[in-house]
Amino acid sequence: MMTYNMYVGTEYTGINTAPDYDAFMQAVSNAIDDVRTGDPAARAQAIAQQIAAAKPDLVSLQEVSTWSTGTFTATWTGTTSCDNLQLEFDYRQLLLDALTAQGAHYMPVATNTHFQVDAPTSAGTCVRNTWSIVVLARADLKPEDFSFSNVQTATFEHVLPIIGPGQSFGVSSTLTRGPRTSAAKALKDTVALCLVAEDLFRAVSQHTEIVSSICKYLVRMAKEDTR
Repeated sequence: MMTYNMYVGTEYTGINTAPDYDAFMQAVSNAIDDVRTGDPAARAQAIAQQIAAAKPDLVSLQEVSTWSTGTFTATWTGTTSCDNLQLEFDYRQLLLDALTAQGAHYMPVATNTHFQVDAPTSAGTCVRNTWSIVVLARADLKPEDFSFSNVQTATFEHVLPIIGPGQSFGVSSTLTRGPRTSAAKALKDTVALCLVAEDLFRAVSQHTEIVSSICKYLVRMAKEDTR
């Protein structure tokens, strides 16, 4: 199994902190511009390359988004609506198309949409954004080799760990040279050290005493995970 955060394409900068309605609409405009500039199709191609190389039976995807734009309508009664919506980006379909182009055959087996939100832009248009969790399964395996049934989806509350000074994430991926299975977002200005697998193994070969420290660290992490 493989998991990957597709990234929604924007940090929504200024939307939640806009001091007035005009600033809010400008922040929404900036968000959709971020998405367009970020080239979701190219990102989907890069993700598809990793999936095609690893060939996992199941792929769990986060921040699988759709972005649509249309006309924003406001009435004298105070109601608003997004009309004549046109789909600009469908991250799930972009990834499926990219996988097919690379000869990797997958199909969606579960989708759990977290939210859908409509918001006006400074250009007088409307933006609709949805976020989903999607699970893909290989579609090229024989039923006797891989099958599933009674697929169910739900939203669960889970407290994510907060790491601090001296802690790390992505250790297993570095040591096994496998796909990245975790990500982190800084809550404040942070200095982080990025350790590439090749550099780590080179250092270990030159300084074998590092192995002992790594083993002790892994044992400590395992104990913390079981608490």
